[in-house]
Amino acid sequence: MKIVIIGDSGAGKSTLAKEVSEILQIPILHLDKIWLDGFSNEDLVIGQEKFIEANVTDWIIEGNYKGTMNLRLPLADLIIWLEISPRKALQRVIQRSIRNRFLHDRSDIPSNFKEKFNKEWFEFLKYVWKNQEQNRAIFPEIIDKYHKSDKLMILKSKKDKEDFLEQCKYDFL
Repeated sequence: MKIVIIGDSGAGKSTLAKEVSEILQIPILHLDKIWLDGFSNEDLVIGQEKFIEANVTDWIIEGNYKGTMNLRLPLADLIIWLEISPRKALQRVIQRSIRNRFLHDRSDIPSNFKEKFNKEWFEFLKYVWKNQEQNRAIFPEIIDKYHKSDKLMILKSKKDKEDFLEQCKYDFL
C-alpha cells in the first residue's frame, strides 16, 4: 500500500502517518525532515526517489511540497487529504512550535532543527492562516492531473480520522 498524506499545516499529517505506519507496519518519509534540515527542492526530489526505490511496495509519504507531488501521486494507492479550520491550524502550529522549542519531541523533523520565534516564524503563521484557501484550489487540480480522484479520501474531523484508522486495521492488513 502506497499512501500520500497531504493537508494544511497543523492538520496532523505527521501524527496520522505515524499511526497508520504503526498499524500497517510500513515505512514513512516525512518531507519536513528533509526540508527543515536546510536542504533544497532538489534534495526533496532525491530523497523521495531514494525512499521510493528502497520501499517499492509499501510506503507513506507525508507533506505537501507541491513542486514534488509528481514523484509520489502517480504511484499512490491512496491519497489522504487532511482539512481543518484556519483557526485550529494556527492553534496547533503555535502549540507544536512551543512544544518543539522546549521539548524537542518530534521525530518527523531533523534533530538539529530549533524552533525560533522570529520574523520568519510570524511569516509562517500568516502563511498557515492564508494558505488553506490556496490548498483547496490547488490540491484538486494536482490530484486530477494524475487521475487519482478515485484514490482520494478527505478527512475533516477527529471522527473521520478515527474511522479511517479503524478501517486500516481491518481493510488493509
